This record gives sequence, structure tokens and C-alpha cells, in this order.
Amino acid sequence: YRRNLHANLFRNYDPDFKPNKNVNLTFDIALSKLLKLNEKNEVLHLYVWVRQYWHEKHFQWNASDWEGISSVTVSSNRIWKPGITLYNNADAEFQGLDVYGKTKATINNDGSIIWLLPIILRSSCKIDTKYFPFDEQKCLLIFGSWSNDYRGIDIYPKNSRGDLSKLNENGQFIISGFDVTRRLENFTCCFYPFVTLTYEIIIQRRAKFYLFKIILPGIYIALLSCFSFVIPPVTGERASLVMGNFLSLLVYVLIISDSVPASSDSLPLLVIFYKILLFVIGLALTASCLIYYMCVKTVPVPKWLKVIFLQNHFVNLYRIIAAKYCRSKKSSIKFGCKNQKRTSTNSHVITSHSPKFYSIHHDRNLLDLKKIYGITKSCDKNEITYLKHIEEYLNSFSLRDSIRSDWEDIAYVLDKLLLYGFTLLIGISVIFIFAYPPNVVF
Repeated sequence: YRRNLHANLFRNYDPDFKPNKNVNLTFDIALSKLLKLNEKNEVLHLYVWVRQYWHEKHFQWNASDWEGISSVTVSSNRIWKPGITLYNNADAEFQGLDVYGKTKATINNDGSIIWLLPIILRSSCKIDTKYFPFDEQKCLLIFGSWSNDYRGIDIYPKNSRGDLSKLNENGQFIISGFDVTRRLENFTCCFYPFVTLTYEIIIQRRAKFYLFKIILPGIYIALLSCFSFVIPPVTGERASLVMGNFLSLLVYVLIISDSVPASSDSLPLLVIFYKILLFVIGLALTASCLIYYMCVKTVPVPKWLKVIFLQNHFVNLYRIIAAKYCRSKKSSIKFGCKNQKRTSTNSHVITSHSPKFYSIHHDRNLLDLKKIYGITKSCDKNEITYLKHIEEYLNSFSLRDSIRSDWEDIAYVLDKLLLYGFTLLIGISVIFIFAYPPNVVF
């Protein structure tokens, strides 16, 4: 009976001709797996199940006349097919669902036809990299007839949303939406509009991989550069540390250049974040060099710098509370009276070499050197001249030490200000990269 039914159904039937004047096609898609989203080429790879339902009067029979046979399965090549294609196709070999599909179709005795087709689709998808790697992409699948306008084939979606019940999860993306919209599209080629179904797939990127591989290492490197201001600037190792961090961050920039989609429409959020980090580390490197130069300067501090950093009450209070690590230790003045090389006739000793010393207290009266060496008014002129030379030498050293101390105090205050300022800037950048995107998925 089934063989005879087949022969009877396809008698005088030509699959090249549309059997009905107007065909109402019900269309549905089940998304099975998101295979790949090629951001650089803007191509979406999907494995979907296409479901098409339509009715042909030619394929009607009374089941009781054929031993209760209510449906038959036939090759899809033997029946007429609606000729639905993907309008935004990105596969050069794709020529429509009819050509690609080789699965069989089911014909029911009421004339309804069901054609289920598993297929891999490659569609063009406009990529928005503004929030990368916390981005959300909206890709479209536009289906419609290529040769029949709405008078020949009228297409309706089976449901208001695509089917996600059989979706296999992707490790990199999450499908959060699959809505469908029916439209009438006008084209310059034809007078009557064509019916299209537009499926909008909302794809959210899982950012955990980028968080631990790219974002957090960049934050660690930037913070390490900020905390380099804890190192005393006079040691010189600070600039080497910051330079090493700067080069490390450049390596990460090269890594993300291969991961970030190329787009001229918007600058990715991750690129902006790394530009901020490079800017912060560059400023830290510049500041480290300037502060190191301050600690070894011997020229007097300009008055405006003294007003800002040395005569400001808040800064002075802060300097008293905080530990002064920038200033090196100083020892008190020691005058050696040993190894006497020359003794005067009145038993007053003057050493033949300059006294050994490290620092001078500002409240010390340098004229007391006369008492230290026991020189009286009866000393000869040579001894007094020699004493004056010593006094001038100690005065110059005291002035130089005072100048250097002022520069070190300024460097210390700048260290603390830059430490807190750069740390705050990095904190704001981290808050920005996590709070600015509308949706963050890990």
C-alpha cells in the first residue's frame, strides 16, 4: 500500500512548479550550537535545525483508503520546496536551504508537509568592540524567499522566539536572546515587497578568561609601579623597577593586539584600560627620575617650592607623622685631635688636615671653633687665618647640607603624593572597566 500510495501521490507532479498560487510557510529555527564567532572577519558560525511547514492540496488522501497510512516520508528532491535562503549569508558555497538540504520530508494525509533540516550557517555579523571583553553582540539571521514575493510565499514564524531548548553551551559565549521579527522588505528590483524573518541572536562574552589572563596581570604591574615610590629614591633601583614594569606591560599590549577585534568604529574598552595603565607607569617612570634628580641637587630650593612643600601646615603635619625614609642618616660633627703633626709654642694644637665631619646643627655657632682649638687672642695671624678657612669650609658644608635636606623633604612629600595619586587613578580605572559595560558575564 505504501508503494502504491507513493506512486499515486507523485503521479503528474512536477517539483519545479509551485503547486499553489499562494503558499503560507511556517518557519522555525532551533539553535543547537554556537560554533564560532570570528570577530576579525565578522562572521558567525552556527549549527541550527531549520523547520519548515507548508501545505499542498495535491498531497491529500483518505487514510482509511490506504490501510490507515496517514503520513509518508519522501526525499526532499521529489517535492517542491519554498526556496528560502539566508540573506546575510557569508559562505561562498551556500546557495540556499533547498540546495544544501538532503534530508527527507514528511507528508501528512491532510496535505501538510514538514521538512526538518540540520545545517551549518555562516552569517555576517556586525561586531561592536566598544565594551570588549565585556561586550554583547547582536547578530542577525535574515531568512526569506529569493524568488517569490509576499503574493507567492507568505512566511510566518512559528513562535515569537527561536528555539533554545536544545542549545549546547559554549565555553566562550552565552546566548541570552533569540527573538524573531517578521518584516516586509522592498527592493529596487521588484515592485512588490518580500517577506523576511529576522532572528536576532544576543551573544554575551564570558570574560573570566580575559580577566585572569590580561586584566588582572596589568593591574598587578601598574600597582607594583605605584608602590615603587616606597623605595628610597636615592638608591636608583626605583627607575629600573618601573622601567621593567613598563616593558612587561608592553608585552601584554602585544598579546591583546591579537585578541582584540580590529574595528575602526570604536576603541575597545580593554585597549583604553591598557592605555591608562601605560600612561600611569610612564608618569611613574618620569616622576622617579625627577625625584632622584632632586635628592642630589645642590642648588637652593626655589621660593615657590618651599611655600608649597616646606611651609604648608598640612604638609608639615604630614611629614611629622609619616616616616622619613628619603633622608639618609646623618652623624654629628667629629673633630679629630689625634695624630698631631704640629704644636704651637704656647701648647695650642692645630691639626695639619681638615677635621672629619658629616653634618652641622643649624643652631651651632661656628665661631666656637676658637674654643675647640683653644685659640686665644694671642694666637698668631697664621693660626687665625687658618681658622677662618676652616670656618668658611664648614659654613659651605652646612649650607650644602641644608639645601640637600630641603630637596629630600620635597622628594619625600612628592613620593607620598604620587603614591596615593597613582593608586587612586588605577583604582578609578578598575572601577571604570567593570562598571561602565552594561552587562558583565564571567
